[in-house]
Amino acid sequence: SGSYSSDDSGVGVFIFILFIILFALIMYEYEKKLRQPRAYDDFPTKADNPELYIDDMESIKKYLPKANINKLKDELFNNFINIQNAWMNFEYDKLRELCTDELYNSYKTQLKVLKAKNEQNVMSDFSLHSMSITSVKEQNDEIILEIFAHISFYDYVINTTNGNVTRGNKHKIITNHYLMTFVKSKNKVDTSKCPNCGAPLKKNHSSTCDYCNSNIVLRSNK
Repeated sequence: SGSYSSDDSGVGVFIFILFIILFALIMYEYEKKLRQPRAYDDFPTKADNPELYIDDMESIKKYLPKANINKLKDELFNNFINIQNAWMNFEYDKLRELCTDELYNSYKTQLKVLKAKNEQNVMSDFSLHSMSITSVKEQNDEIILEIFAHISFYDYVINTTNGNVTRGNKHKIITNHYLMTFVKSKNKVDTSKCPNCGAPLKKNHSSTCDYCNSNIVLRSNK
């Protein structure tokens, strides 16, 4: 048993109210911060990682004689956005056009899972903060570009039946560092035929040919 004075009770109530106010202020600042782009101080500089930067036109024009570095980076960034939009909207034909066969088949499998769960990955407001071409080479009649990019955007998953967010935060911009490889065939690729037997391929074809059962790996013309 015990006793307490009314003064002690008043102090306890005051402290509790003060705690609630402080907690509310902290949550407000936290939510406000989530709605702002993150800082980009962690992006490596050329001095820190010189191997990530080969943006001299002499190296690039050896393989792409007509290239303009700024236009090339814009094209690569637009390709990245187009792939994300095609993924978001379940546009298989567009993915087939923009991706190598390996990547396309991987995306198609993941999209089937999303559809089965009545979900959609929503992405928007893409912003490129930095991009550097880290490698360019020719291999098997293909020009292979490797890039290091720093990109921010909204990225979350919704339930397509009610629009509710199931994963991620629709108010939070995420930032990612990407190491990506872009492949361009030196010769025009016929994506309508199997590269092994020449049999016609259906749109959104599987990873194996219906006629010769060989694995299909088509390189993009883009």
